Amino acid sequence: MGCCRSSIIYDPKKFLSIDQYLKGVYTEDGSKRGEMKKRSVKINVRERVNMRQGHLYQFYEIAEVLGEGAFGCVHKGIQTTTGFEVAIKSIPKTFAKRTDDTNAIIEVEILRTLDHPNILKIKEVVEDMRNYHIITELCTGGELFAKILSMKNFSESMASGYMLQLLSALAFCHSHHVLHRDIKPENLLLQTESHDSPLKVIDFGVSNLNYDTSMLNVKQFTSIYYRAPEQFSGMCSEKSDVWSCGVILYLMLSGYLPFKGKNEKQMSESIARQELSFQGIEWENTSEEAKDLIRHMLEKDPELRWSAKEAFKHAWIQNGHSQYLLNRSISESGFKNLSRFRCSIKLKHAALEFIVSQLTHTKELYQLQEAFIAMDYNGDGRLTREELMVACLVMDYSRDEVEGILNECDANMNGYLDYTEFLTAATNWKKLMSKTKLRGTFEAFDLNRDGFINIAELKEMLSNDHNVDEDVWIEIFNEVDINKDGKIDIDEFEEAVLNKDTFR
Repeated sequence: MGCCRSSIIYDPKKFLSIDQYLKGVYTEDGSKRGEMKKRSVKINVRERVNMRQGHLYQFYEIAEVLGEGAFGCVHKGIQTTTGFEVAIKSIPKTFAKRTDDTNAIIEVEILRTLDHPNILKIKEVVEDMRNYHIITELCTGGELFAKILSMKNFSESMASGYMLQLLSALAFCHSHHVLHRDIKPENLLLQTESHDSPLKVIDFGVSNLNYDTSMLNVKQFTSIYYRAPEQFSGMCSEKSDVWSCGVILYLMLSGYLPFKGKNEKQMSESIARQELSFQGIEWENTSEEAKDLIRHMLEKDPELRWSAKEAFKHAWIQNGHSQYLLNRSISESGFKNLSRFRCSIKLKHAALEFIVSQLTHTKELYQLQEAFIAMDYNGDGRLTREELMVACLVMDYSRDEVEGILNECDANMNGYLDYTEFLTAATNWKKLMSKTKLRGTFEAFDLNRDGFINIAELKEMLSNDHNVDEDVWIEIFNEVDINKDGKIDIDEFEEAVLNKDTFR
Protein backbone atom coordinates (compact mmCIF):
# COMPACT_ATOMS: atom_id res chain seq x y z
CA MET A 1 0.00 0.00 0.00
CA GLY A 2 2.96 2.25 0.49
CA CYS A 3 4.17 4.36 -2.43
CA CYS A 4 7.51 5.33 -1.10
CA ARG A 5 9.84 5.01 -4.06
CA SER A 6 10.05 7.55 -6.85
CA SER A 7 11.93 7.91 -10.08
CA ILE A 8 12.68 11.22 -11.77
CA ILE A 9 14.05 12.16 -15.15
CA TYR A 10 15.23 15.65 -14.23
CA ASP A 11 18.82 16.78 -14.44
CA PRO A 12 20.06 16.45 -10.83
CA LYS A 13 21.63 19.92 -11.11
CA LYS A 14 18.13 21.31 -11.47
CA PHE A 15 16.66 19.24 -8.66
CA LEU A 16 14.47 21.46 -6.52
CA SER A 17 13.33 21.28 -2.94
CA ILE A 18 9.78 20.27 -2.08
CA ASP A 19 9.05 23.87 -1.01
CA GLN A 20 10.17 25.28 -4.37
CA TYR A 21 7.94 22.83 -6.23
CA LEU A 22 4.86 23.41 -4.15
CA LYS A 23 5.18 27.20 -4.10
CA GLY A 24 5.18 27.21 -7.89
CA VAL A 25 8.10 29.66 -8.15
CA TYR A 26 9.81 27.49 -10.73
CA THR A 27 8.73 25.74 -13.90
CA GLU A 28 9.22 22.01 -14.42
CA ASP A 29 12.67 22.47 -15.93
CA GLY A 30 13.91 24.41 -12.91
CA SER A 31 13.85 27.86 -14.48
CA LYS A 32 12.19 30.81 -12.79
CA ARG A 33 8.83 31.94 -14.08
CA GLY A 34 8.52 34.98 -16.35
CA GLU A 35 7.85 38.52 -15.22
CA MET A 36 4.85 39.40 -17.44
CA LYS A 37 2.11 40.72 -15.15
CA LYS A 38 -1.53 39.70 -15.49
CA ARG A 39 -4.81 41.38 -14.62
CA SER A 40 -6.67 38.26 -13.52
CA VAL A 41 -6.09 35.49 -10.98
CA LYS A 42 -6.57 31.82 -11.83
CA ILE A 43 -7.79 30.13 -8.65
CA ASN A 44 -5.93 26.86 -8.22
CA VAL A 45 -6.21 25.92 -4.56
CA ARG A 46 -6.66 22.23 -5.43
CA GLU A 47 -2.98 22.08 -6.43
CA ARG A 48 -1.85 23.76 -3.21
CA VAL A 49 -0.27 21.26 -0.81
CA ASN A 50 0.53 22.70 2.60
CA MET A 51 3.94 21.93 4.08
CA ARG A 52 3.85 21.90 7.87
CA GLN A 53 6.89 21.78 10.10
CA GLY A 54 6.61 20.03 13.44
CA HIS A 55 5.74 16.77 15.09
CA LEU A 56 2.97 14.78 13.43
CA TYR A 57 1.16 14.41 16.76
CA GLN A 58 0.61 18.19 16.84
CA PHE A 59 -1.80 17.86 13.94
CA TYR A 60 -3.06 14.27 13.84
CA GLU A 61 -4.04 11.42 16.11
CA ILE A 62 -2.43 8.23 14.82
CA ALA A 63 -4.66 5.15 14.57
CA GLU A 64 -4.18 1.65 13.16
CA VAL A 65 -1.67 0.57 10.53
CA LEU A 66 -3.24 0.31 7.07
CA GLY A 67 -0.25 -1.05 5.19
CA GLU A 68 3.51 -1.24 4.97
CA GLY A 69 5.87 -0.58 2.08
CA ALA A 70 9.57 -0.99 1.45
CA PHE A 71 10.41 2.45 2.84
CA GLY A 72 7.59 3.38 5.16
CA CYS A 73 4.29 2.68 6.83
CA VAL A 74 0.72 3.88 6.20
CA HIS A 75 -1.52 4.69 9.18
CA LYS A 76 -5.04 5.91 9.55
CA GLY A 77 -5.01 9.41 11.05
CA ILE A 78 -7.53 11.84 12.51
CA GLN A 79 -6.98 15.59 12.16
CA THR A 80 -7.12 17.04 15.67
CA THR A 81 -8.91 20.30 14.78
CA THR A 82 -11.61 18.91 12.45
CA GLY A 83 -11.92 15.18 13.23
CA PHE A 84 -11.29 14.53 9.54
CA GLU A 85 -10.05 10.99 8.80
CA VAL A 86 -7.04 10.59 6.50
CA ALA A 87 -4.30 8.16 5.51
CA ILE A 88 -0.76 9.03 6.61
CA LYS A 89 2.26 7.63 4.82
CA SER A 90 5.51 8.21 6.68
CA ILE A 91 8.71 8.16 4.64
CA PRO A 92 12.15 8.43 6.28
CA LYS A 93 14.18 11.32 4.88
CA THR A 94 17.08 8.96 4.31
CA PHE A 95 15.02 7.50 1.45
CA ALA A 96 13.04 10.57 0.44
CA LYS A 97 16.11 12.69 -0.35
CA ARG A 98 17.72 10.28 -2.78
CA THR A 99 17.73 11.53 -6.35
CA ASP A 100 17.27 8.16 -8.06
CA ASP A 101 14.38 5.82 -7.32
CA THR A 102 13.11 6.89 -3.93
CA ASN A 103 12.07 10.51 -4.18
CA ALA A 104 8.95 11.48 -2.24
CA ILE A 105 9.13 15.00 -3.63
CA ILE A 106 8.15 13.85 -7.10
CA GLU A 107 5.27 11.78 -5.73
CA VAL A 108 3.85 14.84 -3.99
CA GLU A 109 4.29 16.91 -7.14
CA ILE A 110 2.49 14.28 -9.21
CA LEU A 111 -0.44 13.78 -6.82
CA ARG A 112 -1.11 17.49 -6.34
CA THR A 113 -1.55 18.07 -10.09
CA LEU A 114 -3.83 15.08 -10.76
CA ASP A 115 -7.35 16.34 -10.04
CA HIS A 116 -9.39 13.30 -11.04
CA PRO A 117 -12.21 11.39 -9.28
CA ASN A 118 -10.38 8.05 -9.58
CA ILE A 119 -6.93 9.19 -8.43
CA LEU A 120 -5.95 9.39 -4.76
CA LYS A 121 -6.12 12.97 -3.45
CA ILE A 122 -3.21 14.40 -1.48
CA LYS A 123 -4.03 16.72 1.44
CA GLU A 124 -0.77 18.03 2.88
CA VAL A 125 2.76 17.10 3.96
CA VAL A 126 4.06 17.25 7.53
CA GLU A 127 7.83 17.34 7.95
CA ASP A 128 9.66 16.52 11.16
CA MET A 129 13.32 15.82 11.91
CA ARG A 130 13.30 12.31 10.47
CA ASN A 131 10.30 11.89 8.16
CA TYR A 132 8.06 13.29 5.50
CA HIS A 133 4.46 12.42 6.35
CA ILE A 134 2.28 12.49 3.23
CA ILE A 135 -1.39 13.00 4.14
CA THR A 136 -3.95 11.69 1.65
CA GLU A 137 -7.64 10.90 1.53
CA LEU A 138 -8.64 7.69 3.29
CA CYS A 139 -9.98 4.77 1.24
CA THR A 140 -12.04 2.43 3.42
CA GLY A 141 -13.26 -0.11 0.86
CA GLY A 142 -10.06 -2.15 0.66
CA GLU A 143 -8.42 -3.58 -2.46
CA LEU A 144 -10.55 -4.06 -5.56
CA PHE A 145 -9.67 -7.73 -5.99
CA ALA A 146 -10.52 -8.54 -2.38
CA LYS A 147 -13.96 -7.08 -3.07
CA ILE A 148 -14.31 -9.12 -6.28
CA LEU A 149 -13.36 -12.34 -4.47
CA SER A 150 -15.99 -11.67 -1.81
CA MET A 151 -18.75 -11.29 -4.41
CA LYS A 152 -20.79 -14.32 -5.44
CA ASN A 153 -21.56 -12.93 -8.88
CA PHE A 154 -19.07 -10.71 -10.70
CA SER A 155 -20.37 -9.73 -14.12
CA GLU A 156 -18.85 -8.29 -17.27
CA SER A 157 -20.76 -5.07 -16.69
CA MET A 158 -19.09 -4.70 -13.28
CA ALA A 159 -15.68 -5.33 -14.83
CA SER A 160 -16.47 -2.77 -17.52
CA GLY A 161 -17.42 -0.18 -14.89
CA TYR A 162 -14.14 -0.63 -13.01
CA MET A 163 -12.08 -0.66 -16.22
CA LEU A 164 -13.83 2.52 -17.37
CA GLN A 165 -12.66 4.28 -14.21
CA LEU A 166 -9.12 2.87 -14.41
CA LEU A 167 -8.66 3.81 -18.08
CA SER A 168 -10.04 7.29 -17.46
CA ALA A 169 -7.57 7.79 -14.60
CA LEU A 170 -4.66 6.54 -16.73
CA ALA A 171 -5.66 8.61 -19.76
CA PHE A 172 -5.70 11.63 -17.45
CA CYS A 173 -2.26 10.75 -16.07
CA HIS A 174 -0.82 10.30 -19.56
CA SER A 175 -2.31 13.62 -20.74
CA HIS A 176 -0.34 15.20 -17.87
CA HIS A 177 2.81 13.28 -18.95
CA VAL A 178 2.73 10.99 -15.92
CA LEU A 179 3.51 7.29 -16.26
CA HIS A 180 2.29 5.27 -13.28
CA ARG A 181 4.65 2.29 -13.87
CA ASP A 182 3.16 0.03 -11.20
CA ILE A 183 -0.45 -0.70 -12.12
CA LYS A 184 -1.45 -3.85 -10.23
CA PRO A 185 -4.47 -5.01 -8.18
CA GLU A 186 -2.89 -3.92 -4.88
CA ASN A 187 -2.79 -0.33 -6.17
CA LEU A 188 -6.50 -0.22 -6.97
CA LEU A 189 -8.53 0.62 -3.88
CA LEU A 190 -12.23 1.17 -3.35
CA GLN A 191 -13.13 4.52 -1.90
CA THR A 192 -15.84 3.22 0.43
CA GLU A 193 -17.35 -0.08 1.53
CA SER A 194 -20.39 0.52 -0.68
CA HIS A 195 -21.11 -2.18 -3.30
CA ASP A 196 -20.80 0.41 -6.09
CA SER A 197 -17.89 2.37 -4.63
CA PRO A 198 -15.69 4.36 -7.03
CA LEU A 199 -12.19 3.11 -7.75
CA LYS A 200 -9.04 4.93 -6.64
CA VAL A 201 -5.62 4.51 -8.23
CA ILE A 202 -2.89 4.83 -5.59
CA ASP A 203 0.89 4.50 -5.21
CA PHE A 204 2.61 6.97 -7.52
CA GLY A 205 5.88 6.37 -5.70
CA VAL A 206 7.63 4.91 -8.76
CA SER A 207 5.94 7.10 -11.35
CA ASN A 208 7.71 9.14 -13.99
CA LEU A 209 7.13 12.70 -15.05
CA ASN A 210 7.87 12.37 -18.76
CA TYR A 211 7.69 15.47 -20.90
CA ASP A 212 7.96 14.14 -24.45
CA THR A 213 5.85 10.94 -24.17
CA SER A 214 8.58 8.93 -25.93
CA MET A 215 9.82 5.53 -24.79
CA LEU A 216 11.96 5.86 -21.67
CA ASN A 217 14.99 3.80 -20.76
CA VAL A 218 14.50 3.64 -17.00
CA LYS A 219 14.72 1.21 -14.11
CA GLN A 220 11.61 -1.00 -13.92
CA PHE A 221 9.42 -1.34 -10.84
CA THR A 222 6.25 -2.83 -12.31
CA SER A 223 5.39 -6.15 -10.66
CA ILE A 224 6.60 -8.89 -12.99
CA TYR A 225 3.12 -10.37 -13.59
CA TYR A 226 1.88 -7.03 -14.95
CA ARG A 227 5.05 -6.01 -16.79
CA ALA A 228 4.87 -5.30 -20.54
CA PRO A 229 7.29 -7.05 -22.95
CA GLU A 230 9.31 -3.87 -23.58
CA GLN A 231 9.87 -3.38 -19.86
CA PHE A 232 12.07 -6.48 -19.69
CA SER A 233 14.43 -4.56 -22.01
CA GLY A 234 14.42 -1.57 -19.68
CA MET A 235 12.01 0.48 -21.80
CA CYS A 236 8.75 2.07 -20.67
CA SER A 237 6.01 4.29 -22.07
CA GLU A 238 2.35 5.07 -21.47
CA LYS A 239 1.55 1.90 -23.43
CA SER A 240 3.26 -0.11 -20.66
CA ASP A 241 0.57 1.09 -18.23
CA VAL A 242 -2.09 -0.05 -20.71
CA TRP A 243 -0.54 -3.55 -20.85
CA SER A 244 -0.83 -3.76 -17.06
CA CYS A 245 -4.52 -2.81 -17.35
CA GLY A 246 -4.99 -5.55 -19.93
CA VAL A 247 -3.54 -8.15 -17.57
CA ILE A 248 -5.86 -6.93 -14.81
CA LEU A 249 -8.90 -7.13 -17.08
CA TYR A 250 -7.95 -10.65 -18.19
CA LEU A 251 -7.56 -11.63 -14.52
CA MET A 252 -10.92 -10.04 -13.62
CA LEU A 253 -12.81 -12.04 -16.23
CA SER A 254 -11.05 -15.40 -15.86
CA GLY A 255 -9.57 -15.58 -12.38
CA TYR A 256 -6.03 -16.32 -13.62
CA LEU A 257 -3.13 -14.54 -15.35
CA PRO A 258 -2.70 -14.58 -19.14
CA PHE A 259 1.00 -15.50 -18.96
CA LYS A 260 2.69 -17.87 -16.54
CA GLY A 261 6.17 -18.86 -15.40
CA LYS A 262 7.87 -20.40 -12.39
CA ASN A 263 10.52 -17.68 -12.20
CA GLU A 264 11.32 -14.27 -13.67
CA LYS A 265 13.12 -15.73 -16.68
CA GLN A 266 10.19 -17.99 -17.57
CA MET A 267 7.74 -15.15 -16.98
CA SER A 268 9.66 -12.78 -19.24
CA GLU A 269 9.83 -15.42 -22.01
CA SER A 270 6.13 -16.19 -21.64
CA ILE A 271 5.15 -12.53 -21.79
CA ALA A 272 7.41 -11.89 -24.78
CA ARG A 273 6.57 -14.97 -26.85
CA GLN A 274 3.49 -16.84 -25.63
CA GLU A 275 0.35 -16.26 -27.68
CA LEU A 276 -2.64 -14.80 -25.86
CA SER A 277 -5.26 -17.48 -25.28
CA PHE A 278 -8.95 -17.44 -24.42
CA GLN A 279 -9.24 -21.22 -24.10
CA GLY A 280 -10.99 -22.62 -21.05
CA ILE A 281 -14.50 -22.79 -19.66
CA GLU A 282 -14.01 -19.41 -17.95
CA TRP A 283 -14.12 -17.72 -21.36
CA GLU A 284 -17.10 -19.57 -22.84
CA ASN A 285 -19.62 -16.95 -21.80
CA THR A 286 -17.36 -13.91 -22.17
CA SER A 287 -18.35 -11.50 -24.93
CA GLU A 288 -16.23 -11.11 -28.07
CA GLU A 289 -16.12 -7.37 -27.39
CA ALA A 290 -14.35 -7.95 -24.05
CA LYS A 291 -11.86 -10.32 -25.68
CA ASP A 292 -11.24 -7.83 -28.49
CA LEU A 293 -10.39 -5.08 -26.02
CA ILE A 294 -7.99 -7.38 -24.17
CA ARG A 295 -6.24 -8.24 -27.46
CA HIS A 296 -5.65 -4.54 -28.17
CA MET A 297 -4.36 -3.92 -24.64
CA LEU A 298 -2.10 -7.00 -24.63
CA GLU A 299 -0.58 -6.34 -28.05
CA LYS A 300 3.11 -7.19 -27.63
CA ASP A 301 4.32 -4.39 -29.93
CA PRO A 302 3.91 -1.11 -27.99
CA GLU A 303 3.64 0.81 -31.26
CA LEU A 304 0.52 -1.18 -32.15
CA ARG A 305 -0.88 -1.40 -28.63
CA TRP A 306 -3.76 0.96 -27.90
CA SER A 307 -3.39 3.99 -25.67
CA ALA A 308 -5.58 4.40 -22.58
CA LYS A 309 -7.64 6.97 -24.47
CA GLU A 310 -8.20 4.57 -27.38
CA ALA A 311 -9.10 1.72 -25.04
CA PHE A 312 -11.61 3.97 -23.25
CA LYS A 313 -13.41 4.52 -26.58
CA HIS A 314 -13.84 0.78 -27.21
CA ALA A 315 -17.45 -0.37 -27.58
CA TRP A 316 -17.19 -2.68 -24.54
CA ILE A 317 -16.18 0.26 -22.32
CA GLN A 318 -18.71 2.63 -23.86
CA ASN A 319 -21.52 0.12 -23.39
CA GLY A 320 -20.44 -0.10 -19.77
CA HIS A 321 -20.48 3.70 -19.63
CA SER A 322 -24.10 3.68 -20.75
CA GLN A 323 -24.91 1.30 -17.89
CA TYR A 324 -22.94 3.52 -15.53
CA LEU A 325 -25.11 6.49 -16.58
CA LEU A 326 -28.40 4.85 -15.65
CA ASN A 327 -28.36 5.62 -11.93
CA ARG A 328 -25.56 8.17 -11.74
CA SER A 329 -26.57 11.21 -13.80
CA ILE A 330 -26.49 14.53 -11.99
CA SER A 331 -29.65 15.26 -10.03
CA GLU A 332 -31.89 18.20 -10.84
CA SER A 333 -30.89 19.88 -7.56
CA GLY A 334 -27.20 19.34 -8.32
CA PHE A 335 -27.56 20.90 -11.75
CA LYS A 336 -29.53 23.76 -10.24
CA ASN A 337 -26.65 24.40 -7.83
CA LEU A 338 -24.26 24.35 -10.79
CA SER A 339 -26.29 26.82 -12.82
CA ARG A 340 -26.84 29.19 -9.88
CA PHE A 341 -23.27 29.19 -8.61
CA ARG A 342 -22.01 32.75 -8.13
CA CYS A 343 -18.75 33.59 -6.43
CA SER A 344 -17.53 37.10 -7.15
CA ILE A 345 -15.21 37.17 -4.12
CA LYS A 346 -11.98 35.39 -5.11
CA LEU A 347 -11.02 34.43 -1.55
CA LYS A 348 -14.43 32.86 -1.08
CA HIS A 349 -14.07 30.79 -4.26
CA ALA A 350 -10.66 29.61 -3.08
CA ALA A 351 -12.02 28.75 0.38
CA LEU A 352 -14.90 26.70 -1.06
CA GLU A 353 -12.51 24.84 -3.35
CA PHE A 354 -10.25 24.11 -0.37
CA ILE A 355 -13.16 22.76 1.69
CA VAL A 356 -14.26 20.46 -1.14
CA SER A 357 -10.78 19.13 -1.87
CA GLN A 358 -9.33 18.99 1.64
CA LEU A 359 -11.99 19.01 4.37
CA THR A 360 -14.92 17.03 3.00
CA HIS A 361 -15.65 13.36 3.61
CA THR A 362 -16.07 11.08 0.63
CA LYS A 363 -19.64 10.20 1.57
CA GLU A 364 -20.62 13.89 1.41
CA LEU A 365 -19.61 14.13 -2.26
CA TYR A 366 -20.33 10.58 -3.38
CA GLN A 367 -23.30 11.33 -5.67
CA LEU A 368 -21.57 14.27 -7.33
CA GLN A 369 -18.42 12.21 -7.88
CA GLU A 370 -20.50 9.52 -9.58
CA ALA A 371 -22.30 12.15 -11.67
CA PHE A 372 -19.00 13.66 -12.84
CA ILE A 373 -17.71 10.26 -14.01
CA ALA A 374 -21.01 9.64 -15.83
CA MET A 375 -20.98 13.08 -17.52
CA ASP A 376 -17.35 12.73 -18.64
CA TYR A 377 -18.15 10.88 -21.88
CA ASN A 378 -14.65 11.01 -23.36
CA GLY A 379 -12.95 9.99 -20.11
CA ASP A 380 -10.43 12.84 -20.06
CA GLY A 381 -11.14 13.79 -16.44
CA ARG A 382 -12.77 17.15 -17.15
CA LEU A 383 -16.09 18.41 -18.52
CA THR A 384 -16.14 20.13 -21.90
CA ARG A 385 -18.81 22.48 -23.21
CA GLU A 386 -20.18 19.62 -25.27
CA GLU A 387 -20.40 17.27 -22.27
CA LEU A 388 -22.14 19.95 -20.23
CA MET A 389 -24.50 20.55 -23.14
CA VAL A 390 -25.53 16.87 -23.20
CA ALA A 391 -26.43 17.10 -19.50
CA CYS A 392 -28.19 20.42 -20.14
CA LEU A 393 -30.45 18.90 -22.79
CA VAL A 394 -31.82 16.49 -20.19
CA MET A 395 -32.42 19.35 -17.75
CA ASP A 396 -33.78 21.70 -20.46
CA TYR A 397 -31.01 24.30 -20.12
CA SER A 398 -29.88 26.50 -23.02
CA ARG A 399 -26.42 26.94 -24.60
CA ASP A 400 -26.21 30.40 -23.03
CA GLU A 401 -26.75 28.85 -19.62
CA VAL A 402 -23.91 26.38 -20.30
CA GLU A 403 -21.64 29.32 -21.12
CA GLY A 404 -22.77 30.96 -17.90
CA ILE A 405 -21.85 27.83 -15.92
CA LEU A 406 -18.36 27.77 -17.43
CA ASN A 407 -17.83 31.50 -16.86
CA GLU A 408 -18.78 31.27 -13.20
CA CYS A 409 -17.30 27.88 -12.30
CA ASP A 410 -14.08 27.63 -14.35
CA ALA A 411 -11.84 29.01 -11.60
CA ASN A 412 -8.51 28.32 -13.34
CA MET A 413 -9.83 29.63 -16.68
CA ASN A 414 -8.74 26.66 -18.81
CA GLY A 415 -12.02 26.41 -20.69
CA TYR A 416 -13.19 23.23 -18.94
CA LEU A 417 -14.81 22.22 -15.68
CA ASP A 418 -12.16 20.31 -13.79
CA TYR A 419 -13.22 17.80 -11.16
CA THR A 420 -12.83 20.04 -8.10
CA GLU A 421 -14.40 22.99 -9.93
CA PHE A 422 -17.45 20.83 -10.64
CA LEU A 423 -17.72 19.69 -7.02
CA THR A 424 -17.29 23.24 -5.73
CA ALA A 425 -20.09 24.59 -7.90
CA ALA A 426 -22.55 21.66 -7.75
CA THR A 427 -22.36 21.13 -3.98
CA ASN A 428 -25.29 22.02 -1.74
CA TRP A 429 -23.35 24.42 0.47
CA LYS A 430 -26.24 24.95 2.86
CA LYS A 431 -25.78 21.31 3.90
CA LEU A 432 -22.02 20.97 3.49
CA MET A 433 -20.79 24.13 5.20
CA SER A 434 -19.92 24.04 8.90
CA LYS A 435 -18.09 26.19 11.43
CA THR A 436 -15.48 23.45 11.82
CA LYS A 437 -14.71 23.46 8.10
CA LEU A 438 -14.60 27.25 8.01
CA ARG A 439 -12.13 27.40 10.88
CA GLY A 440 -10.04 24.59 9.40
CA THR A 441 -9.84 26.51 6.12
CA PHE A 442 -8.89 29.75 7.87
CA GLU A 443 -6.12 27.96 9.76
CA ALA A 444 -4.82 26.47 6.51
CA PHE A 445 -4.73 29.91 4.85
CA ASP A 446 -3.03 31.41 7.93
CA LEU A 447 0.37 30.04 6.98
CA ASN A 448 2.40 31.75 9.72
CA ARG A 449 -0.14 30.82 12.44
CA ASP A 450 -0.52 34.38 13.77
CA GLY A 451 -4.33 34.35 13.70
CA PHE A 452 -4.66 36.47 10.57
CA ILE A 453 -4.36 36.15 6.79
CA ASN A 454 -2.05 38.71 5.23
CA ILE A 455 -1.72 39.56 1.55
CA ALA A 456 1.36 37.35 1.10
CA GLU A 457 -0.56 34.35 2.48
CA LEU A 458 -3.50 35.21 0.24
CA LYS A 459 -1.24 35.10 -2.83
CA GLU A 460 0.34 31.85 -1.70
CA MET A 461 -2.96 30.06 -1.17
CA LEU A 462 -5.06 31.34 -4.06
CA SER A 463 -2.80 30.69 -7.02
CA ASN A 464 0.58 29.38 -8.13
CA ASP A 465 0.66 32.13 -10.77
CA HIS A 466 3.30 34.63 -9.60
CA ASN A 467 2.85 37.01 -12.52
CA VAL A 468 -0.36 38.74 -11.43
CA ASP A 469 -0.29 42.53 -11.15
CA GLU A 470 0.04 43.72 -7.53
CA ASP A 471 -3.01 45.99 -7.89
CA VAL A 472 -5.14 42.93 -8.60
CA TRP A 473 -3.99 41.25 -5.38
CA ILE A 474 -4.68 44.42 -3.39
CA GLU A 475 -8.19 44.61 -4.84
CA ILE A 476 -8.87 40.95 -3.97
CA PHE A 477 -7.52 41.46 -0.44
CA ASN A 478 -9.54 44.63 0.16
CA GLU A 479 -12.77 42.82 -0.79
CA VAL A 480 -12.46 40.92 2.47
CA ASP A 481 -10.40 43.24 4.72
CA ILE A 482 -13.45 45.20 5.86
CA ASN A 483 -11.77 47.30 8.57
CA LYS A 484 -8.77 48.04 6.31
CA ASP A 485 -6.16 47.10 8.93
CA GLY A 486 -4.03 45.18 6.41
CA LYS A 487 -5.02 41.73 7.66
CA ILE A 488 -8.02 39.41 7.49
CA ASP A 489 -9.30 38.04 10.79
CA ILE A 490 -11.57 35.03 11.30
CA ASP A 491 -14.74 37.17 11.42
CA GLU A 492 -13.95 38.90 8.12
CA PHE A 493 -13.08 35.55 6.58
CA GLU A 494 -16.34 33.93 7.71
CA GLU A 495 -18.39 36.90 6.51
CA ALA A 496 -16.79 36.68 3.06
CA VAL A 497 -17.21 32.91 2.71
CA LEU A 498 -20.78 32.89 4.03
CA ASN A 499 -21.79 35.69 1.67
CA LYS A 500 -25.26 34.76 0.44
CA ASP A 501 -24.49 34.95 -3.30
CA THR A 502 -23.59 31.23 -3.27
CA PHE A 503 -26.09 29.98 -0.69
CA ARG A 504 -29.33 30.72 -2.52
